[in-house]
Amino acid sequence: YGTDKRLVEQLAAGNKSLLQKLHPKIPCRPVDVIWGVREEMARKVEDILARRTRCLFLGAQASIDISPQVAALMAKELGFGKEWEEKQIKDFIHLASNYLV
Repeated sequence: YGTDKRLVEQLAAGNKSLLQKLHPKIPCRPVDVIWGVREEMARKVEDILARRTRCLFLGAQASIDISPQVAALMAKELGFGKEWEEKQIKDFIHLASNYLV
């Protein structure tokens, strides 16, 4: 995040769990999802896992595995419900399946 690193980590102030990786094989943390939604206009799971963190390209299966967590964090930030989460997960898995070896 370059010069924004301090600001990203400030979002996690008082909540260390937001700084923990969602999966050991890729560098996506809950705070990264929240930052992406609040500051980088991410509106889809694909926006976070492919465009903001590039995790899809680092590990497609790991990205698929964390897509429900990413969708839940995004839904909470954006005020969307379970139906939105489920569609986002389904759409992301469809896309990410093309990257599996």
